[in-house]
Amino acid sequence: MKNTYGWKLSSPEEKRFFSELYETHKGLLFLSVRQYVADPAAAEDLVQDSLVKLMERSEAVRRLQGGALAAYVAATARHTAIDYLRRTGAMPAPADAPADLADDTSLPEAALLRREELTRLRDVWPRLRQEDRLLLERKYLLNQTDQELAQYLGCRKSSVRMKLTRARRAALRLMEEGDEKHG
Repeated sequence: MKNTYGWKLSSPEEKRFFSELYETHKGLLFLSVRQYVADPAAAEDLVQDSLVKLMERSEAVRRLQGGALAAYVAATARHTAIDYLRRTGAMPAPADAPADLADDTSLPEAALLRREELTRLRDVWPRLRQEDRLLLERKYLLNQTDQELAQYLGCRKSSVRMKLTRARRAALRLMEEGDEKHG
């Protein structure tokens, strides 16, 4: 199936997957977009643009389940809306993930440590600057490359690593402050 956007759904299963994804998550898509865009017609267009972006990353999206899929869908819609606001001049460009965890999540200890770290990160997430949250989402949830991040940030690719380091350090600092209060 090919449409006017130029993306192609390669099989009936893929078409069914994205139809179900839309039906299951349309409220989340609209809610995520409407947090940034009040115009219903623009919101509808942005939801459709979000679906196109999800379809372009079909392989990655199809591997996600449950909360991870919902988070990915919401982040895609949110970033689509923010990009739209930036293109239209309604939102200024930004000024100027957690620390790496054990990579071998096949070990129960590593999986438990990762879950604890993610819980700590979730607790401090609302306290991070919006620019840091958006950058970390784009890098670790949407898996954008440094080149894509450089384009989003309006900076050189070589500057992306420092911006990511600063965002990760800010998250880690907030997590450590929370540990000190509870420890």
